[in-house]
Amino acid sequence: MLTTVQNSAILNVPKAVQKGGGEMKRNRPKKHPEYYAIPAYQRLARLSDEDVAKYLGVTVRTYKDKINGYSDFSNAQGEMLSRLLNQPQKKSFF
Repeated sequence: MLTTVQNSAILNVPKAVQKGGGEMKRNRPKKHPEYYAIPAYQRLARLSDEDVAKYLGVTVRTYKDKINGYSDFSNAQGEMLSRLLNQPQKKSFF
């Protein structure tokens, strides 16, 4: 019988997955700094990530990637966020 490590070697599984058994750490470059104002205004409006993502027509993961700087909001999404959070775009995207 083969051990987990031997099976992993046969299946060509990366060592990061073999050892931790969890997710591999992403080393994606950020396109912009993290937005801090948007989640703050979101909390003040008592909206969940799911609520905002649904309103924008994206998945929660995509919304979080945009907030964390891994992808950009489109102009239309920026306008939608401003309306939803009742804040001017310049105040949210600094």
